[in-house]
Amino acid sequence: MGTKPSPDKAEGKVAELLAVLPASKKILVLPHDNPDSDSLASAAALRSLISHKLKKAPIIGLSGIIGRSENRALVKVLDIPLVPLEQIFPDFEGSVILVDTQPGRANTALPSHITPVAVIDHHPDWGQNGSIPFVDLRENYGAASTIVTEYLQSAEVPMNPRVATALFYGISSETQHLGREAKSADIVASQFLYPYVNKRFLGEIEHPLLSRDYFRLVGHAVHSAVLYEDVVVTILESVPYSEAVAEVADFLMRLESATWSLCVAPHAGHLHISLRTRDTEATAGLLLASILPSGMAGGHGMMAGGKIKTSQRTWKDEASKIVQDFLGALGKSKARPQPLM
Repeated sequence: MGTKPSPDKAEGKVAELLAVLPASKKILVLPHDNPDSDSLASAAALRSLISHKLKKAPIIGLSGIIGRSENRALVKVLDIPLVPLEQIFPDFEGSVILVDTQPGRANTALPSHITPVAVIDHHPDWGQNGSIPFVDLRENYGAASTIVTEYLQSAEVPMNPRVATALFYGISSETQHLGREAKSADIVASQFLYPYVNKRFLGEIEHPLLSRDYFRLVGHAVHSAVLYEDVVVTILESVPYSEAVAEVADFLMRLESATWSLCVAPHAGHLHISLRTRDTEATAGLLLASILPSGMAGGHGMMAGGKIKTSQRTWKDEASKIVQDFLGALGKSKARPQPLM
């Protein structure tokens, strides 16, 4: 059933990963803060892999909240077990696997004195992985879920429909149905997974019921949006959860005349920034990293995000500066602003 796995990359990786996991210790799989569907799916699949191979179930840690309706539905419908990080640290003694993030990044709550035994990610190497026993970074992949799918394939782990559904949706959401930065590996993984996917579960995840907060969010985003030529920008005074900033950037990217979208908003003491583009030749991650302080941004060619510490007194000035720096980096600092509405 499904497309046969390619031996490229995955072969030998599972054995290397299992070798750095002492059988006597607990295992924590930690996705990035406020995890998205790709991060959650990858963590759930790693739990399945390790449970099958080592006969012990890792803990999946949760730092922050899951705000986006689709991601909440994914956790609920697929019954992904999550343990809040404050219940795990500081007393945890065992091995830590970081997935869809890396040490020292702004989006991981891993205590600085703890060195993970493994890092699995599809983002560029941020230079703090030298002492880690197992590192698998594939920035030429569209999703971390694709990497872990290859692990399951190569290890011939029986495919659980819930895990398959999570991974399939993780790839789909991260690549916008294979239309954004999807590579051949993502397509092959999706083809392999699809026969195992529970289509009813997938429908419930893709089309969840939405709260009034979501419609308020979209309304505020549209009314606050400003066009600078082909760049749509919105600065929001508040968001119900940090991932809402990325949700708005994705939504505004559907504007016909926009090539770029940028959303900035304060939440819980930080100013959150999310950047999207339709330009397939862009380097959104590098662009945002050049604007924000070192280590505070990350991403890929067509999508990026970051955050900086802020206060109620300074966030508006900081948000305006980020917008101006961004427009300047695109050569649009003299573009005249036009309200979207």
